[in-house]
Amino acid sequence: MSDSTIGRPVFTGQPIPLAVRVPEELATFLELLSDINGRSKTDEYRVALENHVIAAKSDPRVQARVEEVIKDIEREAAAKREVLSSILGGAKAPGRTAPKPTASKPALAGGDVKDAPSGK
Repeated sequence: MSDSTIGRPVFTGQPIPLAVRVPEELATFLELLSDINGRSKTDEYRVALENHVIAAKSDPRVQARVEEVIKDIEREAAAKREVLSSILGGAKAPGRTAPKPTASKPALAGGDVKDAPSGK
């Protein structure tokens, strides 16, 4: 959130344009606030958005939903890991590498590997 005394925002990354449609009453209210606070309309909108995000971070409902989303991501990742492990020939613990195959390249029909075109 921007501190009205120093004017430094909490979110300091590169700004990107954002178009938002708001009810006329809200736009008028924010415009009046920008005049009262001595900020541009853009800064007043940014402060309002920052305050909303900061409040959302401490909202127990948002935190509960974040935990649900994290669990969903972990379940999906586990399912994908299982499928990928089956492709490699068996379940592996995370972080373990599969043994490298020792067989040489398969021979092409009608000749040895050395007879195959090099592709150069």
